[in-house]
Amino acid sequence: YLDHNSFSGSIPSSINNLTKLKKLWLNHNKLDGTIPSSINDLTELKYLDLSSNSLSGNIPNMSKLENLAYLYLADNKLTGSIPETIGNLPNLEHLWLQNNKLSGSIPSSIGNLSKIQIIELNDNDLSGDIPLTLNNNKFSGTLPFKFDKLPRLKAL
Repeated sequence: YLDHNSFSGSIPSSINNLTKLKKLWLNHNKLDGTIPSSINDLTELKYLDLSSNSLSGNIPNMSKLENLAYLYLADNKLTGSIPETIGNLPNLEHLWLQNNKLSGSIPSSIGNLSKIQIIELNDNDLSGDIPLTLNNNKFSGTLPFKFDKLPRLKAL
């Protein structure tokens, strides 16, 4: 647990040497640079929290992180689109990407996340259609928005 400190600089690409790592909490620091693509080699990882830093660049491919349940990348300066491979994370429960500079459309593969409980995408530059492929999941509770605020909605 290295969260809530004042670590600065970038995340080293040699992080992939920590092959048994299950939790990586570097949130609330002063990290910058990009998220190294070598993070995809941490196949035992269940929790990844890099939120509340100054990380930039694209979200790297994380398709090998099949054990990942919690992905927190919120409150950074991430750009580019949400990778289509995000839908290849079979155990993902929480996806927090809010308050970045992500653009493009929400990938339809997000509908493959059968264990997802929370998706936070607010405060980005996302555009395009909202994928209507969220069926066959286990959502419960009340709908998280008001229908009267969606006058152009044609299907739900």
